[in-house]
Amino acid sequence: MSDPVSSPISAVSSPAFSMRDVCHVSLLVLVTFLLYSNTLTVPWYYDDITSIIEQPYLHGFDQVIRLLLSFRGVAKLTFVLNNSLGGLYLPGFHLVNIAVHAGSVIVFYLILKRVFRGFQVYPFLGALLFAVHPVQTQAVTYIVQRMTSLSGFFFLLSLYLYIRFREKCHSEPGTFGMISMAFWAAAFLTGALALFSKENAVVLPVALYLFDWFFLDGRSEKWTRLLMRTFPFAIIPCLFAGFFFLVPLYKGAGVDSLTKTATTIVSSRDLTPWTYFITQFSVIWTYIRILIAPYGITLDYCYPVVKTLLMLRSIVAGVGLAGLLGFAFRVRHSAPRISFGIAWFFLTLSVESSFIPLDPLFIHRLYLPVAGFVIVLMDVLILLPWRRVVLALFCIVISIYSVVTWQRNALWNDPVAFYEDNLRKAPHSERVRNLLAEQYLHKGRDEDSKRMLIEAIRINPAYGSSIVALSNMYINEGRKGEAFELLENGLRINPNDHELHNSLGSLYSMIGRNGMAEYHLRRAIALKPQYGRAYCNLGVHYTGLGRWKEAESQYRMALNVTPNDPMIHYNLGVALLGSGQHDAARYEFNQALKFDPKDKNLIYNLTLAWIRLGDQQAANGLLVRLRGISREMADKLESEMKSKK
Repeated sequence: MSDPVSSPISAVSSPAFSMRDVCHVSLLVLVTFLLYSNTLTVPWYYDDITSIIEQPYLHGFDQVIRLLLSFRGVAKLTFVLNNSLGGLYLPGFHLVNIAVHAGSVIVFYLILKRVFRGFQVYPFLGALLFAVHPVQTQAVTYIVQRMTSLSGFFFLLSLYLYIRFREKCHSEPGTFGMISMAFWAAAFLTGALALFSKENAVVLPVALYLFDWFFLDGRSEKWTRLLMRTFPFAIIPCLFAGFFFLVPLYKGAGVDSLTKTATTIVSSRDLTPWTYFITQFSVIWTYIRILIAPYGITLDYCYPVVKTLLMLRSIVAGVGLAGLLGFAFRVRHSAPRISFGIAWFFLTLSVESSFIPLDPLFIHRLYLPVAGFVIVLMDVLILLPWRRVVLALFCIVISIYSVVTWQRNALWNDPVAFYEDNLRKAPHSERVRNLLAEQYLHKGRDEDSKRMLIEAIRINPAYGSSIVALSNMYINEGRKGEAFELLENGLRINPNDHELHNSLGSLYSMIGRNGMAEYHLRRAIALKPQYGRAYCNLGVHYTGLGRWKEAESQYRMALNVTPNDPMIHYNLGVALLGSGQHDAARYEFNQALKFDPKDKNLIYNLTLAWIRLGDQQAANGLLVRLRGISREMADKLESEMKSKK
């Protein structure tokens, strides 16, 4: 069979959508849902808590426009929709993630039909590989990474709609019909949605330009004409970059404050734009290896930052990448699909693998670059002899990838096994040890948890999260002296750690050192104004002193940061009850009770509020519930009710 794109394309036409395509799309969707069907009960992980559950926007459906235009606002809006329709019901969140991935697979299949014109089976096989590749698990199964997969879906959809615009223009030469302009406008809109799902979609205008040049007859025109078609797609990315990055930098914000890089991690301590860029030389080769042979996949690679360019590994990696890009440029006419696939891979990685310092390596960043890998691989398969044998081997590889994906998804279902696996693959990661310690604690494995935390602190004596967790264990065991020593030593090494100040302030409050308690808690707030826990702990401190109004003020500040934290609602209710605001206290206890309807302390205080409001009927109803949980607390309330009569 001849290769229709071995020379410049002289015509742009829309491939017919046949019954074969209906079967292909149906099979792709079925495989995608089946392969991820074991993820519906995967629990919340790591950034899910801080980026979704604890975020005020989760209950912000009344401010849709403001949310949409915020950083990653489109993805956030989908989380709000999930929560408004079914609360924090895990299968609901996972089903949306799977549906987004299935949508990307379908759109990618339609794009591949244009890339591989004249080949019937290769678009299907390429889309199938995109669907089942194990690296996609992190962008699909990890709930918060819907930001990545949703952006990828809109990115691909924008490209497909742009292709349809060009096809319509070709069928109506010399004119811009209503249908063609509708496709262009839809491509523009979905491009914006991609950008407001995740910022790496800023490269979309370049992707459109390249695709047009390679596959849509763009190379036969003047470059200025092609640029005029794609330039408008750069307007929103430029405004986005200016508002969210350039303006804050101009106002004096550091790069770390914009990227929220975890520079307290030992492996990332020397992270700067320059060292990050050099580190990416070897990281990208790791990505390429994972795409070809997806073994050793994990969440946190604890990838060490390269200190200098003058290292053999960095030099070889950099020269190799330059050679790969040079090869892509050289074969742009003779092997356009291979050239485009390589360009796509580097382009879609460029935002997160250039000068913007982030955690060096996360495989969810490969969600879109996989498409470039697929295009290159499919073209190589076409060029190889013994096509039937090659296709049979390819199908075996697809089967192996599917098994690995299924096993990886199964591992996500058990956080303890998941983090133990991660620790085997990244044995020097203090962050993984801290996360595993948290899971051990939930399972009642206190000694294992303590061991993990001690090891994490040994690796990184300034790692605040582990120091705080271990100090809390010491406090619960009555070992306050050791907790003090641990926290104070951490602050000597890292005096600007807000978590350490917060914990030390709470500990001082426990022993009645009021001045020191207030100093450290206010220091924690000053270091991180959006730190709800410090406001809450300062409120607890004031509550213990009977300073009800000050306590109420701090709790309300905490609720502004984390509005769906039941502990804060409960504590605020206690402060309001103490200051005689019984009806306001009743409201806060009811808010907390929505999260835990069987909490005996909540039911006790809510009953107490009704008693003081004089509503005996409501109090009696709650008293019946309380008696089934704690007879002692119920008897105490009955005594108070009798004294009110």
